[in-house]
Amino acid sequence: MTRRVLLLGSLALLVALVPAFAGTVYLPVSANKTVGSVTYQTRLWLSNPGTAARQVTIFFILEGSDGTQRGTAKPQAFTLAANGTMLLTNLAPNGVSGLLEITGAPQILATAHLEGLDAQNAIASTGYLPAISSKNMVAKNGTADLLSLSRNDNGPVTNLGLVNLGQQVTQCTVRAILVNGAPLGAAAVVTVPPVSVRRFEDALGFLGISAVADARLSATCDQNFSAFAEILGTAVPSVILVTPTVSLDSTLVPPGTNPLPGDSVVVQRAGTFFIATTNASSFSVSLPLVAKQQYGKATIEYDMTTGAFSPVYDSILGFVRQTGHGAARILYFGFNIRGSRGKTFIDLGVPILDPTITGSFPWQQRTTYHIKIVYDVQARKMTLQASRNGTVLHNLSGAIFNLDMSDQGTGLALKFGLDGIADEAFFPPYGYSFANLRAQIDPI
Repeated sequence: MTRRVLLLGSLALLVALVPAFAGTVYLPVSANKTVGSVTYQTRLWLSNPGTAARQVTIFFILEGSDGTQRGTAKPQAFTLAANGTMLLTNLAPNGVSGLLEITGAPQILATAHLEGLDAQNAIASTGYLPAISSKNMVAKNGTADLLSLSRNDNGPVTNLGLVNLGQQVTQCTVRAILVNGAPLGAAAVVTVPPVSVRRFEDALGFLGISAVADARLSATCDQNFSAFAEILGTAVPSVILVTPTVSLDSTLVPPGTNPLPGDSVVVQRAGTFFIATTNASSFSVSLPLVAKQQYGKATIEYDMTTGAFSPVYDSILGFVRQTGHGAARILYFGFNIRGSRGKTFIDLGVPILDPTITGSFPWQQRTTYHIKIVYDVQARKMTLQASRNGTVLHNLSGAIFNLDMSDQGTGLALKFGLDGIADEAFFPPYGYSFANLRAQIDPI
């Protein structure tokens, strides 16, 4: 079943409550916007592949406005029938751009096209425009690279969009780079309002570039964000949409090669996978090890953005054998920091001996660090590194005591955060965010 809906037309809204388990994605949109002599518009498809009707709401945020200030404006509500698909047009007021906030049942699928219309208003060119979610957003202080961009005085032009997913104003730095790595002009520093999109029409021209092919734009923002580029024809309809690149950080291998030793287990979580809040202060990542197999080394890497420090210790990460009795339960290590005192404290999980690894480091609030931890059973050693922008700032190591790295039926896991305050000294890392996890567990 397909329904065509005029979203901003005279539509009788359906009264519906968004369920508590709803998810939200954001979609940059334009309606009948002219570039040169060509008109461009966005169309959105929503689909419900399930066997029960699902609900969704859509709220339009005008480009450059503060998306946290809603006033009396209300989202529009829709019900998607079982196995139904809905096509939405007129997604923004005529001639302007903005951001759609789409909230609904997690089973609902969303996709959109940016379309160039010819003189007869027929679709002459189209490009796929993905929605932005927690799975594909860029963590704050991360970098979004947009490749193969071009500009010349006769078209096409490259438009840049920066989407701020944070609830505070974000500051972004945008750089343009040639194929040979040389910078194209000076970096631009811009701001984007909370939960909003800011567009830079003819972005390469904005940076002072008159003609170029295969340029790269690189954006970094201090809130969770996303970026996209539109390469649009100015005389005839032509649409190329560019989203942040995929890096080669992959466990896939070509035929005939095996860079991972034996039965290594790799677990990855791209983008931001956990933000510690008062209602959700811990997050567990299971490690699917082969039962009874002995493993010799765990290499754990992730990005951590600190929040405000607690009065004593912030409990960051525990590497554990899951709940069991006696020797079945193991804490391989617990990583904690005491930011107010510039201390790092690693509990090695042997209550009788009470062994720890400690060190001094001036941790900073609201700062992103790349953390790399290696727990090496065969070397009987653990190391922890904290780095920023590729420079190692903090290096800590020491002997370890729990050497049975195996799944005895209850599973192993990485436990970020803490369910509550422990021993009046260990606090959940409220306000911290964690992104881009990669854990590799190698067998002996």
